[in-house]
Amino acid sequence: MGRERFSRGVLIGIIMSLAGVAAIVAFASEGISLAGSWRGDLLMMAASICWGWQSAESTRLLGKYGPIRLTVATMIAGTAMMVPMSLPWIIAQPWPSIAPIAWLGLGYSALLSIAYGYFVWAHALNTIGVARTSVFNNLTPIVALLAGWLLLGENPVASQIAGVVLVLVGVFIVRSQKPIAIPDD
Repeated sequence: MGRERFSRGVLIGIIMSLAGVAAIVAFASEGISLAGSWRGDLLMMAASICWGWQSAESTRLLGKYGPIRLTVATMIAGTAMMVPMSLPWIIAQPWPSIAPIAWLGLGYSALLSIAYGYFVWAHALNTIGVARTSVFNNLTPIVALLAGWLLLGENPVASQIAGVVLVLVGVFIVRSQKPIAIPDD
C-alpha cells in the first residue's frame, strides 16, 4: 500500500517466512487439493487479502483515532454487517437450550479472542508498523502443525519442520530490522 518502505533484509525475511508457510501447507500428509475444497481455499485466500488490506489501510486511521477507538468502530461496523445476514439463524436459534458454559465460551471468544485481539493488532500496527506486525500471521500454520501433532497424532515431515524453521527465521529477521515509515501526505 506504499505506507512503509523497508530494507532488503525485511523483504528477505518476509519471503523466507512465506516460503516456510508454503512448505508447511504443501507438504502436509494430504497435500494441497483443489478438487473438493477449491471454493473454501479461494475464500480463505480472499479473506487473507482483505485482512492484509485492512491492516495496511487502518494505519491511516490509527494516528487519528488510536487503537481503542478504531477497534470499537471496527467491532460496531462488523456487527452491523453480520447481524442482518445472520438474522434467519438468530431467529431460528433455540436460545433457552444453550448451556451456560456455551455462553461463557461466547463471552471469552467475543471479549478476549476477538475484541482484545483486534486491539492488540491495532496497537502493534500503530507502534511497530504493518510489515513487522503482519509477519506474525505466518506463525498460525506452526500452531496448526503443533496442534495436529499433539491433539490428532499427525506426524510432521522433515519438509514441514524446515518450513517451521524458515517461518521463525523470517519472523526474526523482520522483527530485528525497523522499516522506514513514509509520512502522510
